[in-house]
Amino acid sequence: VKAHSGFLACDQYKNNISEKLLEKVGGLTSSLDEILYKNLHPVNPKEMLGKLVHPKDAKELLFLKHLFGKKEFEKKLLYQGSVDGFTRASLLEKVGDLKNTLSLIKIKGTNQVIGAFSDLQWKLDDGYGSSNSAFLFSLTKQLRFPVTNPSKAVYHDVGRLISFGGGRDLEISENCDKNNSSYSNLGNSYQLPPSFEYNTAAAKELLAGVDSFAVEEVEIYHVSFF
Repeated sequence: VKAHSGFLACDQYKNNISEKLLEKVGGLTSSLDEILYKNLHPVNPKEMLGKLVHPKDAKELLFLKHLFGKKEFEKKLLYQGSVDGFTRASLLEKVGDLKNTLSLIKIKGTNQVIGAFSDLQWKLDDGYGSSNSAFLFSLTKQLRFPVTNPSKAVYHDVGRLISFGGGRDLEISENCDKNNSSYSNLGNSYQLPPSFEYNTAAAKELLAGVDSFAVEEVEIYHVSFF
């Protein structure tokens, strides 16, 4: 059975594991989350260097493991807003001209962690970047939103930290830890679920739980496929 975004839900995954298999893996007395953790934890202990992914949360690890379908990947932390500064200049200094970057964003005052992937370089000049591979997601809600308007997948702007979509499906402002100027309006360039309509309150609140918000943390990783 597939979950909403095409990934196998963690609870469904648990139900598919037989008691006999559990006995072989670690015994029925071990918690299933611990068993899943042992099997999903990256081989390289230095891979997860940030604080927005909980390394023993099997549900999060399973979602991230299948974020790119069947592609295997590793990620390396490049930028952390609370350490490097929530400005475009500090972000570009750390990220450089690398492609394939995964952004994780913690919404201040909530438990919501959202994210975005781009296979494009971060540019110094303004303008849209075209991508068929970009997507947005909610790590907390286990939802993934593929791009539907590739020509406006990413917006490069020296005055914004992160911007995805023609209608700003996701926009993270500079100094986002000190203001409520960041927001989401899903449905312009990224796919909404069938029951949602673009430019409604429900669509604006789907990704982050609120339509405008301050940010507690931003982490950007370089993704290497193998």
